[in-house]
Amino acid sequence: MAFTKAMTWPGPRLYDYMDGASETYYAHHFRVLATAETRQGRTDARIELFQVASPADAQALFAEHDDGKGTKLPAGLASAAWSAKEFEGIFHRGPYFCRLIIYGNDAEARQLLDALAIAIDKSIPE
Repeated sequence: MAFTKAMTWPGPRLYDYMDGASETYYAHHFRVLATAETRQGRTDARIELFQVASPADAQALFAEHDDGKGTKLPAGLASAAWSAKEFEGIFHRGPYFCRLIIYGNDAEARQLLDALAIAIDKSIPE
């Protein structure tokens, strides 16, 4: 799959990407956000990969976003995925917290969610 609109949002530039929600990430020692979009078949997706100062910060971000009602993703040290109008998934590993938004809610969308989670997780350095 091809990735488009790849951007990085370092330090204070996070406000340009997400105004009010930035405070949650800054509270956990935010360093940089990488975003990209992709498409598989007829399903679009957005990737948000946050780097924070430590694995404990990434785990705390995960805990703040996880409501305990999601299903597991095949990625990360902990993960969760939800299905409503769209699929959304989150996971963390090392100093990284990943959020995936899949613009669809069918088998193809779930397959894309899992494929992205696996690929991103494997790309995170040890």
